[in-house]
Amino acid sequence: MRSRSRIAAWVVGLTVTAVMATLGCGGGGGTDSGIQLNAVAFGDGVFVAVGDSDRAFANPDGNGWTPFLTGAPALDGIAWSQRLGTFVAVGDGGAIVTSTDGVNWAAQNSPTTFNLFGIAAADEGLIAVGDGGTILVSADAVNWTQRDSGTDATLYGVAVGRAGTVIAVGAGATVLVSIDAGVNWQVNSVAFPDVAIGDLKGIAYGTRGWVTVGEFGVILHGETAATSTWNVIGAAILPDLNGVAFVQGNYTVLGDKGRILTSPDGVTFTQVVSNSGQFLYGTAFGDGFYYVVGSGGRALRSLDGAIYQDTKN
Repeated sequence: MRSRSRIAAWVVGLTVTAVMATLGCGGGGGTDSGIQLNAVAFGDGVFVAVGDSDRAFANPDGNGWTPFLTGAPALDGIAWSQRLGTFVAVGDGGAIVTSTDGVNWAAQNSPTTFNLFGIAAADEGLIAVGDGGTILVSADAVNWTQRDSGTDATLYGVAVGRAGTVIAVGAGATVLVSIDAGVNWQVNSVAFPDVAIGDLKGIAYGTRGWVTVGEFGVILHGETAATSTWNVIGAAILPDLNGVAFVQGNYTVLGDKGRILTSPDGVTFTQVVSNSGQFLYGTAFGDGFYYVVGSGGRALRSLDGAIYQDTKN
């Protein structure tokens, strides 16, 4: 299961330039690394996956992954900023690294040493979240400011909605809402008398509102960020769910034991064929390919978002 309590040293001011890691590269779907992959993003024609190592895996054509050193100890989240034309990845010890191509990476100064688990890109900038209720914001991916979250709960996921609305989720069913692009935050935790919620691991915003997922197979749907009303869509359905993204008009939910669920409305979910028993954490779409990444260095590929294949050689 994805570790959330690693302690690691982090050195800033480091630039890693086009250094290929000494690690086997897989064709098509897998990285051939065995390293747990925690997140993947697509930008400027390139998929980039990151995980429990100092390497990022770049896939420019959907047919093969090449590892490159990032200088970070391990990475948990990655986002592509369309406005900046930059990948931004976050991870252990407050690590923040950036790259325009997935190959050359630069370390940025971070105002925290807490582990960072999630990151989202918005028109106004970037928002990263992590241990101890840490929330960082940046307009340029270089200069970062820490914001008061009002909680010390670990935050695992963050998503951006409309008009400056941002929601972060985390341990103990914590939900934080900002309506000013991450500057100020209000705690809006979720509780249901008859449902065990546990930790919320990911959140996404799409055309039908917000979807957040977490332990015990919980799926919650909310129409607006301002309301404290969340509808329980799924609960007490093992395995745990680890992440969610809004991809190509569908909410895509990822979980343990190869679980992938999709929904056009955030309410009715259908399980798709993953052909995998791995724990799955991140997904992205680009250039006609869907990718899902997870444990064991697996990167599952699909052409339609309905049937995935692990094409690791």
